[in-house]
Amino acid sequence: MSSCALSVSSSVKQVWVAVGVLSSVVAQGVVVGYSSPLLAELRARGGFQLDLHRASLLSSILGPAVLVGQITSGVLMDVIGRRSTFLVAQIPGVVGWLLIYFCQSYSVLLTGRLFTGVSTGLVSMLSVVVLGEYTDPKQRGVYLSLKMACFNLGFTISHNVLGLLYWRTIALVAVVPYVVTAVVFYTSPESPAWLATKQKYDKCRNNFFLIRRRTGRSIWEVEEMIAAQKEQQSLVIKNSTIFQKLMCYFKKFTQKDFLKPLVLLVFSIVQLEACGRHFFSAYAANIMSDITGPGADYNKYIVIIDVLTTVAAFAAVPLMRVMNRRTLLFSSGVSSLLALFPTCIFLYLISNERLSRDYQLVPISLLSLYFFLVNIGCSAVTMAVKGELFPVRHRGAALVSGAFILFILLSISFHFTLFSLFYLNVYGTFALCGVIMASTLVGMYVMLPETKDRTLQEVEDYFHNGRYGVTRLAREDHLTIITQKDG
Repeated sequence: MSSCALSVSSSVKQVWVAVGVLSSVVAQGVVVGYSSPLLAELRARGGFQLDLHRASLLSSILGPAVLVGQITSGVLMDVIGRRSTFLVAQIPGVVGWLLIYFCQSYSVLLTGRLFTGVSTGLVSMLSVVVLGEYTDPKQRGVYLSLKMACFNLGFTISHNVLGLLYWRTIALVAVVPYVVTAVVFYTSPESPAWLATKQKYDKCRNNFFLIRRRTGRSIWEVEEMIAAQKEQQSLVIKNSTIFQKLMCYFKKFTQKDFLKPLVLLVFSIVQLEACGRHFFSAYAANIMSDITGPGADYNKYIVIIDVLTTVAAFAAVPLMRVMNRRTLLFSSGVSSLLALFPTCIFLYLISNERLSRDYQLVPISLLSLYFFLVNIGCSAVTMAVKGELFPVRHRGAALVSGAFILFILLSISFHFTLFSLFYLNVYGTFALCGVIMASTLVGMYVMLPETKDRTLQEVEDYFHNGRYGVTRLAREDHLTIITQKDG
């Protein structure tokens, strides 16, 4: 077979795996966005005796359900592998939507939401890990940025397009992405990185060259990964007890190649929350009604911002291909803050009647520009680096730790936002978010390495050695440490 044919074949396999991952991400967006059309229609029809408490529970149950899914995923991905975990993750999703479609009582409807939340948690961080492990370093940023774009697409479709359908019909349509993902992963090989951690080195090489073209660079990459795992296996305690495994988990918090990426993960999650990724979607009506004033039609502005957010997320894909991660992150971050703080000033002046509401289009336009800029760079980069930071031996533990961190920050974000909107108003809330976002940018400027076109093993070695350039090279089972020129 010619090298050209091999290249096309390996590229098709990477795209095929990416289709399965991104289909599951669209499903996540649909799950999150489903609350709005569901609650609106149930309130209009008076279904299931929906009161404030029941409505709140239908939305908030996603939080603990996602946490359970993420923790379970962190364990399963290390025990049964990435491919099998992805297949398992589709089951509660399909069951949940079918329960919603056939439900005749509030309790069954709530159980359906619980199952879809667990499925969302199972694949939320796992999808980042899989895209990082299966794709070529030169294309990895593109695929990882597509994750954010596809989540926004799923949310927008659920929030605005599927919202035109009957809520039971939406549930039936929402099953489709799960079926697509299941078919893709049923026909895909297991992750070579996971096989290396299980000392299945021949299978690791075979699967690696199934999804990646065999070149001098790719041969070096897989042998380097295997060498690193052999080195780590010599340090592993055989037949360790549950207590020893638990101690091993907590010991990771003293290891710099786990702790530094974990701090960057915290910065990434805080930044994603501070830029309004979740709280604006949840409280869009409250925010836009406060900006436009009583009686105004604010729904069109919400739709415009939803569409702009999705367009920006897809526009980030080619930018991630041609620009360095750090350049895109900090240029878009600073630009978005330059749009956000004037927005807050205009909203303050209008709120305190120092400026007429006739000028409300100015802060709405600036806010739309802010969400466009933050999604074309900051959100895409922070989502991408989450799939590049952790060494393969730490990814399961990182997933569990990240689940707790995300759950805590999401809880704080949703609870704080309500009080902040009441006491600080919209302008104060966004100003505070801007300050938090600026702080995370400073932290990431100091700590975040440039990961564009680097292999995951090179990134792992960076956090272990403090710089790029020190690598392992496996040749004929002999481990030789060599020093390459940086870059």
